[in-house]
Amino acid sequence: MCTASWLRRDGALHLLFNRDEERGRESASPPVLQRSGLTRFLAPRDGRADGTWLAATERGLVLALLNASAGRRPARPASRGGLIPRLAPAAAIEEIAARLAREPLADLPPFRLAAFAGAGGAARLAAWDGDSLAWSELDPDTGLLCSSALGDERATRERGALWERSRAGARPWDLERQRAFHRSHDPAPSAWSVCMHRADARTVSYAEVEIDAAEAVLRYHGGPPCSLAPALDLRLALVPAAS
Repeated sequence: MCTASWLRRDGALHLLFNRDEERGRESASPPVLQRSGLTRFLAPRDGRADGTWLAATERGLVLALLNASAGRRPARPASRGGLIPRLAPAAAIEEIAARLAREPLADLPPFRLAAFAGAGGAARLAAWDGDSLAWSELDPDTGLLCSSALGDERATRERGALWERSRAGARPWDLERQRAFHRSHDPAPSAWSVCMHRADARTVSYAEVEIDAAEAVLRYHGGPPCSLAPALDLRLALVPAAS
């Protein structure tokens, strides 16, 4: 249950992420600098399975994981959150695809994984439905992904309609307007509002990755974006690409 959007402006990629979870789920830990193999990355930690849903690596890649509501679910599912740490050493999206193809995906419930190549590269989406893995291209400059345990299609329809209305009414579209979209309760706080509130679940955190040619920044609010939760900023210098 999440809403992710992205925007490229002035040589930087901005990825904004609302994480929605059941109210009884263990709280996540704020982002820390982690290491997978020889590669460092910034990521928060899930409170239940110790994986993550979002990361920025020193190789200039950004990874965002969303659950998928449709598809075959294994009888004894493993955690999807372990995927990103295992994929983090990749140097390019093509390597992410190769690493993902070697994962034992049959153990995982359906998911979508968005991969972005830093400030000026490609963006691709991997979708696992419990039986097969499919890759598709994403618009590298701006876009929206939505999920909900109540149905990804309706979440995409409801939030996507607000996305289109908001963008049509704001020329030029900018980062502040995109942040306001993530705080939105339009037309009312509900299971389908971008900042999600329902009896058994809610938006539990808001994170924003900013990455340019030299540095990744992960800003994290440990609460819904409509709250006044303080932000934690972590920075990571990028490793220059091999010539």
